[in-house]
Amino acid sequence: MGKRKFVIDLGSEKIEVEGHPTQKRSHQVSHEKAQIPSDDSR
Repeated sequence: MGKRKFVIDLGSEKIEVEGHPTQKRSHQVSHEKAQIPSDDSR
């Protein structure tokens, strides 16, 4: 598989991941979101 660029849009934050989004990265994002629930309800 070639290297693809995945752009994850988190509200106003955009994270560019090279290759494919790994579970570790997904877990980090999930943890960050859990820390700021107020942003999700916006």
